[in-house]
Amino acid sequence: MELTSRVDINIGYSCNETCKFCYYIQTVKDHQKDKDLPTEEVKKQIRYIHTRGIKILEFTGGEPTIRNDLIELVQYAKSLGFSSISMITNGLRTANLEYCQSLIDAGIDDFLVSIHGHSAKEHDEVTETQGSFDKTIQTIRNLQAIGGVKIRANCVISGFNYTHAVEVLDLYHQLNIDTANFILFNPIVEADWQSAPELNVAYSDAAPYIKKAIDLYQSKIKKITVRYIPLCLMQGYEKFVTNMPQIQYDPDEWDYVVRTRIREGQFLSTLATIAGLLLFPFKSQSIKLGWNVLKHHGLKYFLQFKNKSYGPACQNCALRGVCDGLWKKYAGWKGFDELQTIEGPRVKDLTYFIKNNPNFNPNEKNIS
Repeated sequence: MELTSRVDINIGYSCNETCKFCYYIQTVKDHQKDKDLPTEEVKKQIRYIHTRGIKILEFTGGEPTIRNDLIELVQYAKSLGFSSISMITNGLRTANLEYCQSLIDAGIDDFLVSIHGHSAKEHDEVTETQGSFDKTIQTIRNLQAIGGVKIRANCVISGFNYTHAVEVLDLYHQLNIDTANFILFNPIVEADWQSAPELNVAYSDAAPYIKKAIDLYQSKIKKITVRYIPLCLMQGYEKFVTNMPQIQYDPDEWDYVVRTRIREGQFLSTLATIAGLLLFPFKSQSIKLGWNVLKHHGLKYFLQFKNKSYGPACQNCALRGVCDGLWKKYAGWKGFDELQTIEGPRVKDLTYFIKNNPNFNPNEKNIS
């Protein structure tokens, strides 16, 4: 499988929503504009990303559409020759058809829209923004009416909505959305279960609802992914899971080597990669695939080692290494009791499951 050739560019943390689960919620609430990048700095990063051979640029934040220079930035990226330009948005401002059209005219051809429930009650409660659901749905309708763009949707699965995973995918299907991403809420960075305990959901509680949703909609929605859930809780559905070891092979996700160089600098990125390579248990397989693959595995393994942990059931599990266990904060809240040991020979291929999912092929045609 090919590594992804997409990188996100975070142009600032300012946002016009205050989602309870946001990893940077305190920064958003404090309106720390000093963390928003100036126009020329954004362009500098765009140029660097382009020189690294990245094919797809994805604007993210915060919320990109609140910037007055977004059209200018998109046009600049387009002029450099990226094969595709994407944007992650909450869909508030793009509910305006004229503005939506202006973004597409500037060069955006791929929209990842956040829809965190099947109804206004769920979505608006999580975003803490009245009317946000209706505006987000209008954004999807605008994109469908204009046509010619890829439409994807993110849904953070939390205590608010996990029992309605089927209804969420039903909504996505009705809206003719190409790709559906379920992201399990995890209490990391500034997102903390202690300040919003109602967000908590055990993986083992959410998994049955997610599996049922996949059963009903995998033939109707082009691509479904589930992010950050132990593989032992998704037996029979592993090919839909993109945890840290798998995510770099998803063409809709990011090249973390380039991304980390931008955010942390060359020196720290290199140190992290070397440390990860020293720890990585499957170096021989990666060496056969070449240095580029090996350094990606090294960096991701470092991030995995730093942020996640294995429980007793993981020690002799056949999937240890291709599964990344639990986020450390999640383990501190829930413990390891819900994990199971998968018997059998040790799986050493990080793409063992997802390579059997044809929808991870960026050349596959959409169903819709």
